[in-house]
Amino acid sequence: MSINVTENIPPRAAPIELGRDTRIRSIVATIIEAPTVRRHKLSNTEIAHQGFVLVRVQLENGVTGIGEASTLGGPRWAEESVESIWAAIANYLEPALVGQNAMLFEANAVRMAKAATRNFAAKAAVESALFDAVGHTLGLPVSALLGGQVRDRMGVIWA
Repeated sequence: MSINVTENIPPRAAPIELGRDTRIRSIVATIIEAPTVRRHKLSNTEIAHQGFVLVRVQLENGVTGIGEASTLGGPRWAEESVESIWAAIANYLEPALVGQNAMLFEANAVRMAKAATRNFAAKAAVESALFDAVGHTLGLPVSALLGGQVRDRMGVIWA
């Protein structure tokens, strides 16, 4: 007498291939200029508008993550401008990351460091978008990916 032990076991669902599905398909940076509510007078310039770089990272699973970078006062205030942030992302960071697994945050940070020295605002915008995309993929807030929520509110200035 033989017993087939597999006849009552339901078939397994297809495994989720997170490594493949979370590969980075594209990174697109867009410069946005927005007027300020009021003029801001700094020591060496006045600001009546603010430039931002909006970063969209799309994964192979179709999920999009959003990141943002800005430089108050542009290159008069810091070493990066929205134009240099855009160029660093388009010419160096995007080519270094497309096809890589978005979930490997540390490895992607190393890839960005090798692709471009400094350019901290550009790297932070891309990294934020990667965290956002992975969080959406896993159904988790970014705070959970960073170790858990620490507070439930935060004071702001210049609002």
